[in-house]
Amino acid sequence: IGNQLADAFIAAMENDARGKSVIAFVNTGGIRESLVPTPDGKVTYGAVFAVQPFDNKVVAQDLTGAEIAALLEQQWLNQSYPKIMLVSQGFSYTWDVSMPDGQRVVPGSIRLYGQPVETGATYRVALNSFMGEGGDGYTVLKNGRNKTFGMADVDALEAWIARQKVVQPGPL
Repeated sequence: IGNQLADAFIAAMENDARGKSVIAFVNTGGIRESLVPTPDGKVTYGAVFAVQPFDNKVVAQDLTGAEIAALLEQQWLNQSYPKIMLVSQGFSYTWDVSMPDGQRVVPGSIRLYGQPVETGATYRVALNSFMGEGGDGYTVLKNGRNKTFGMADVDALEAWIARQKVVQPGPL
């Protein structure tokens, strides 16, 4: 559900006056349950709330490609276990767990719809307000610029699900 939640964050900020988000990140600790439909296949608000019960807001902010790379490295830095973020459709990267902390993201592997993320370019990124304040050790996000606050994350997921005909689990 984390990848779908990231897509919901992008959709929630589609009318952001500062620009459309192109990447979204979700912290694994913010997902508390699987999304479980009723026996007849419907998804209730209660099931959606069980996934995201924190009343965080969706936030969009500007980050450079270099800041995105640093953010990805923070998944391992000063962590008792890796906190691998879930990402929106079209964003990908590769890591090498055999490399030391701070050097695990494979150089040149960070991509947006197949194109390299440029270190000096600015990207609009969506995430929850907990992460935006540096939660879960993602301190790079405190430096985000041009922040816009949107709806509650649970409402973003509910709205996204309502627009889908069928919600399928994302790729692993």
